Amino acid sequence: MIIVKSPSIETHIGQQLRRRREELKMSQYELAQALQITPQQLSKYENGIDRLPASRLYYICRLLTITPDYFFQGLEDQ
Repeated sequence: MIIVKSPSIETHIGQQLRRRREELKMSQYELAQALQITPQQLSKYENGIDRLPASRLYYICRLLTITPDYFFQGLEDQ
């Protein structure tokens, strides 16, 4: 029996973040500037390496015109 491990919540949130940013045709640099973080830090969020603090998630939602539940859509119960 093969067990397929689903991606971590951080990875899923990062994928959603990247997807929305790209939908808006926004570069990592542009979003990072708006959040007052480095593009490297944004990359860590998008790759699920670092967790997004709730306060930063709030500002990302405002900048990307989405609600927080957007980040959890499609996430299987773990």
